[in-house]
Amino acid sequence: MHTNTFPSATREIDVTGLEPPEPMMFILEALDEMPPQGALLVKLDREPHPLFRVLEQNNFRRSGGWQEDRTYQLLIWRDAA
Repeated sequence: MHTNTFPSATREIDVTGLEPPEPMMFILEALDEMPPQGALLVKLDREPHPLFRVLEQNNFRRSGGWQEDRTYQLLIWRDAA
């Protein structure tokens, strides 16, 4: 049986309340500064579909979902492959 393991966040940012494109700009800036084994936890108002394509194109992995407080939390890390 295969189990997924996710890295622990090395940095957290909250971009709730910001209007597009600010959330993506802050997220991309944080990813540029992230160490190779790091992970970024992001709290958002909405599911960031445009960001998903950018992450895939740049070999990042992600896991996320809606939380009870009605925010979307997204964990992002580099693909080791």
